[in-house]
Amino acid sequence: MYKVLVVSHDNGFLDLSMKFIRHIDGTINVITCTSIEDTVPLISSGDHIDVILFDHDENNDIFSMVNRIDRIGNHIPIIMMSRDTSSETMVRAIDARIDGFFERGKTDPMMFFNNVVQKSIMIAERHRTELGRQINEKRMEAIIKMAKMSDHNFSEIVDYALDKSIELTNSEIGYVGLYDKDRRIIRMMAWSKEVMFRCAMQRQPVEFPLDTTGAWGEPIRLGRSVIINDYDNDRRMIKKGTPEGHVQLKRLLMVPIFLNGNIIGTAGVANKTLEYTWMDEVQLNMLMEEMFSIYGQLEATRARTSENRLIRKLMELSGTGFMFVTMNMEIIMMNKLASELMGVDGEGKDKIHLESIQTGIGTDLIIAINSVRRDGGTHRTTVTSDDGSVYDMMVSGTVGEEFDSSGFSVVFENVTEIHQKDTRIDRAVDHIRTLEGPVLTSMVESAKVLREYYPSADIPPAQLFARRRMDEALSFMMDYRSVGLDDPEWMLLKDVVSKATDGINMAGIKLNSRVGQMKVLADPALNLVFKNLISNSMEHGGCVSNIDISCRIKNGGLTIIYKDDGYGISENMRHFLFEQVENGKFGIFLIKNIISVSGFGFENKDNDGGAVFEITVPPSNYSLG
Repeated sequence: MYKVLVVSHDNGFLDLSMKFIRHIDGTINVITCTSIEDTVPLISSGDHIDVILFDHDENNDIFSMVNRIDRIGNHIPIIMMSRDTSSETMVRAIDARIDGFFERGKTDPMMFFNNVVQKSIMIAERHRTELGRQINEKRMEAIIKMAKMSDHNFSEIVDYALDKSIELTNSEIGYVGLYDKDRRIIRMMAWSKEVMFRCAMQRQPVEFPLDTTGAWGEPIRLGRSVIINDYDNDRRMIKKGTPEGHVQLKRLLMVPIFLNGNIIGTAGVANKTLEYTWMDEVQLNMLMEEMFSIYGQLEATRARTSENRLIRKLMELSGTGFMFVTMNMEIIMMNKLASELMGVDGEGKDKIHLESIQTGIGTDLIIAINSVRRDGGTHRTTVTSDDGSVYDMMVSGTVGEEFDSSGFSVVFENVTEIHQKDTRIDRAVDHIRTLEGPVLTSMVESAKVLREYYPSADIPPAQLFARRRMDEALSFMMDYRSVGLDDPEWMLLKDVVSKATDGINMAGIKLNSRVGQMKVLADPALNLVFKNLISNSMEHGGCVSNIDISCRIKNGGLTIIYKDDGYGISENMRHFLFEQVENGKFGIFLIKNIISVSGFGFENKDNDGGAVFEITVPPSNYSLG
């Protein structure tokens, strides 16, 4: 589900926006505002919005709104809709980093909003992906920080993990508790600082019997995560109230904590502004389980290994290569996979200067780090190992308290399979272009020469049949090559039918086209549907003298009926009608593909006399004129 905010002072345009967007894609929730003054408080309220569609004009200035929402630190993608296409406006839009632009008033409303919807979904998905990537990077940094806390006691590690869990899930408060299986007791290890500040129950017991504990004992009893997005009205969980003076709960996410297959505790976060989702559950689960896993390994190896050796050991659990490079270009952390890719032996070495590594990937990494140092953000590129494997190398700058010193985190992810698939796809596209281009052109020209120098009357029937089959195949290839590749167009149906008869000798056949001023939105090759239907009637229908094309509207949809007065289609042939391409019959196959890419339906109907086909058109794809 996507939430789209449409901002316009034109109420008529807002009504059109809601009507068309909801009609085009039912997964989009449309809300509207008539002014910037109403928009900014809505964004500031914390209500999740995927994309803002802004109707820009002299009364509703998009650049004013961009400045205001930038000041509150919100980065919702914005698409600009305007009749103003001046170069000055376009330059300002680019400078303001507006994500998309559509010119109003130049296209049919359905086409306009269809394009807007497709762009909005693409931008929303890209924004969600970026937010997810940022959260995952923060979690990785938190895990590394915990792994480096070898000289801290466990309670400090727990406090740090809890603070990060609250941050990653955008919650207000949280807790961590250990579970004593033998005593069936939950012992609270950490409350978030916000709870302790706002809560009047600091002197309450820190141990709670599982059997008498309400909702926050459910993750242990059920052995799975629990999400309550309406605490007061949710009736699924066992709730026995909260202790007197406890912070009021609105939303709650709780997870069990496992170690070696056993539940050893539980953690929870609460009062997120928006609803908790599976992504929040994943972040909390992974951070908490990693916290206990890291602590266990820290305890087991503390006396016999250095901090960097331990972190490298922990990172071997992942199939991802990882490094940390200081601002002075010294590698102070590197797991086995990263070491192999860099071509160095990281065992027993506290620091390795990056510029001392004389490999291709080492050079690529220096370039990437310098790019991040210069431009900030994250730099991504692909590198190839000695064995030919392809890796996605991502370099991010890290500054502040997350590490003992500022520097750069480097992650290598194996994308060999993806790269090979992309290469095969590119190769297949090149092959198709060659076959559709010079090869097809050469065949068509050769067939033309054969027809000119060897008239039909001068060649034996078998060769004439073979030439006709070749002509049919070449005609199909020429027609089929562009099906589904061009944008759909609005067309007068009567013009489509008229174009279909071009080049066909209709002598002795009466074509009754009763389609009025009906328009359809379809693939530009729609005329080939009727061309092939007419050709089939003439070739296989026997003594066809009348062809009738008409329309009817039923239940909001349009049906186009094609009927001839020939022999019709036998019951046996009807079952194999759409499989004739295997026998070199391409007409129905071409029809089916054009109909499919246009979003229409196609069916052969039973009839006592003649062949009948019906094409069904959805409400969004036809107009009465």
